Amino acid sequence: MKIASRIIAAACAASAFATTAQAQTTFTGFTNACFYTVVSCVPENTNVNATDANGLMTYRNSTFSGMTSGGFLGIGNAPGVGVNIDNLGSFSLTNGTQNFAGGFFNLRVSFSAPSGVVPPNTVFTANLSGNVTALGTDNGGFSIMFTNPSQNFVFDGGSFTLNVNSLSVQGVGANAPDRNVALTGFITATVVPEPSTYLLMAAGLAAVGMFSRRRQAVRVRAS
Repeated sequence: MKIASRIIAAACAASAFATTAQAQTTFTGFTNACFYTVVSCVPENTNVNATDANGLMTYRNSTFSGMTSGGFLGIGNAPGVGVNIDNLGSFSLTNGTQNFAGGFFNLRVSFSAPSGVVPPNTVFTANLSGNVTALGTDNGGFSIMFTNPSQNFVFDGGSFTLNVNSLSVQGVGANAPDRNVALTGFITATVVPEPSTYLLMAAGLAAVGMFSRRRQAVRVRAS
C-alpha cells in the first residue's frame, strides 16, 4: 500500500508540475520595423533603440519580457517616453497633411527566450491606409491592418502562437501634441510534458486501477 501511495502521489505531483510549467513559460525578445511603398524593406535584427519614419509617422522599436499564466501572455504596455518596454513598438503621429493609402509596414519580432524557438524571428506585414490634414482639429487618421497577424512557433518543450493586433490612430489637430500609440499582441503557449512525466502519470493511473480492482474483489469475497 505504501508503494502504491507513493506512485499515486508521484503521478499527481508530475501532473501538477506539467500544469505549473504551462502556466509559467517566460518569453523575451525585441522588435524592429520599416515602412515601404513599392519594394519591400527588411527590418533590422538587432536589439537597439531604433526608429523608422514614414512622413508624419514614426515607429520606435521595443523589448518585451513576460511570463505566461495559464498559457497566455499579453504584450500590451503603453508607449514609453523615448524607450518602449513590454510592447511591440509604438507609433508617433505629428501634425500635418499626408495620405497613407498604398503604404506597407514590416514588423520583425525576434525571440531570445525560451530556448530553441523556431523560427527565432519572423516578419509580420501590414497595409497602411488613411489620410490626415493639418487643418482643423483631429482630422482623419491612419490604420495598420496586418495581413498575417497570427504566426506559429515551436520551442524546446512546446509550441506557441504570436498574434499581433491591428490598430487605428486619429489625426493630430493643429498645434496639438504628437499622438503616441503602442503596437500590441499576445502569446498563447502549450507546453508538452517530458516523456518521463507521461510514464509517471500512467504508472499512477495503473496503480489506482489495480488497487480499485483489488478492493472490489475483496468486497465480492466478503459478501
